[in-house]
Order: sequence, then C-alpha cells, then structure tokens
Amino acid sequence: MQIEERRKKVIAKAEEMVQADDSIDIFVCNGNIYINAEDIEWVNKLKPTLDQEAKLCEIKKFYEVGKPFEEYMATKLPVGTRLFLSKERQGIIITLVDGRQIYYLPFFPENYTTQRRR
Repeated sequence: MQIEERRKKVIAKAEEMVQADDSIDIFVCNGNIYINAEDIEWVNKLKPTLDQEAKLCEIKKFYEVGKPFEEYMATKLPVGTRLFLSKERQGIIITLVDGRQIYYLPFFPENYTTQRRR
C-alpha cells in the first residue's frame, strides 16, 4: 500500500473511532493511530519509563467535533505535548501530562471495526 493511501485510511479510521466514541483518547502521529493504554494491565505492570532521547512526535492540533482529523492531532492531549518511546519495550509510547506518565499503544485500523456484530 502506498504511503499516501495508508495515511488517508488511518485518518478516516481515526475519524470513525471518534464518531463512535467521543470520549476516546487517541492521537495520530507519523501515519499511525495511538490509543490510550492506561487500562491495559500488562502495560501498567511493566511500568515503562520514557526515553527522553527518543522523541516520537509532538501534538500540534486538538481535535474539534465536526472537523476533519489530521496528522499530529489528539482528542485529549493538549497542543505541545511531546511523546516519547519507552526504554523497556518497543511500541509503548509515553508522555508526561501534569507530572504523570500516560501510556499509549499503536492501534492497527485494519484489525478493527466499529460495526457491532449481530
């Protein structure tokens, strides 16, 4: 799949996710969706620490209902929030907000549907 085509699919999936659940905590960075992992037991048990030298990206826009989702946009994180890789495990993204660490994991849209099964 070409990069631009995948990016469009990622943005469309982020918009779909927000429309299905307006309380969802996600952001889009470097063509990927990341979802809050605070309630995932194995992530909390690992207690990952952020690697200050491994910055992933910075949030540049805050999502507004009815507007299109964009790259470097978040639904909960404030503009200017910097996101880092963890030292312990690849794929865990960490940020600091109000002095506390928040964990995120990559979300793979091709493995997800918002349609309910009957």
